[in-house]
Amino acid sequence: MADYFAIKTQTQEEEDNKPMCPKMTLRQRITGWAVCYGFGMFLNLLSWITMLTGSFSENLVTFAILYSLGTFTALLGSCFLSGFCAQIKKMFDSKRRITTIILLTSIILTLVFALALESAGLTIAAMLIQWCASFWYSLSFIPGGHTAFKAVVKRCFGRS
Repeated sequence: MADYFAIKTQTQEEEDNKPMCPKMTLRQRITGWAVCYGFGMFLNLLSWITMLTGSFSENLVTFAILYSLGTFTALLGSCFLSGFCAQIKKMFDSKRRITTIILLTSIILTLVFALALESAGLTIAAMLIQWCASFWYSLSFIPGGHTAFKAVVKRCFGRS
């Protein structure tokens, strides 16, 4: 009877490693991630379609909002896989900290450059940094991803 009323505590690590939706099966969590990632990529594509089908300066704000929202949605989708707290910890571990800061800063700067400064050049530059940081961040979750990418780049550009 005493066990029934005992308060069970969890360590911080156990709490952090809880998935965002613990009652979801692995398949459902992967589906959640895929939907978020897919929707994020759809928003990125839509941003380019918006930009290419009209006046560059008129569609700059729409482009920046859609592109940044797409990147952010794709990034948040990973919370389905590992849990929100665990994902935040992974984002800021020593292996990913600089890339994460660059990625989040470039998302903010893309919006600032488009909304406040209305500068197409700076917006596109921030978006390119955003894309590169997102790509590098994604590679960090693939074992040997950075090493393999560097090897491919060296091979393509003739440096052995």
